[in-house]
Amino acid sequence: MEAHLSTIASIVLTDTTPILTMTATQLVNDSSALLKITSAYTITVSGTATAAQAVAVKNSLITKLTSGLVVSDTSANVTASIAAAGACDYIASITLSDVSVLALTTSQLVASTAALLKITGSYSLTLRAR
Repeated sequence: MEAHLSTIASIVLTDTTPILTMTATQLVNDSSALLKITSAYTITVSGTATAAQAVAVKNSLITKLTSGLVVSDTSANVTASIAAAGACDYIASITLSDVSVLALTTSQLVASTAALLKITGSYSLTLRAR
């Protein structure tokens, strides 16, 4: 279907408000096709998303989510996306999958308070100059 997406004007689902279940990878990779759906639907994301996947969700798909995304990723990947993740109200929780040390700059710390509050479990925070 992806190969023919440019020739598809719209997609109509005939079920009564179907719930589409998919992985976070599918949600991000198939967003162009999902945005072509003109009928009512919701999305349930199974499993966990990486930090990059979570912040890449298209704004118009966020309202379709039945619950928040659960993020599980390395400290380095979460650090790279921490400011953007803080602005994502649809992220339910963040689990660090490694040593759980976040090295943030002062500006990242200020911009990421909301994301830091979503981290489950213990972690260490190191402030770095740049």
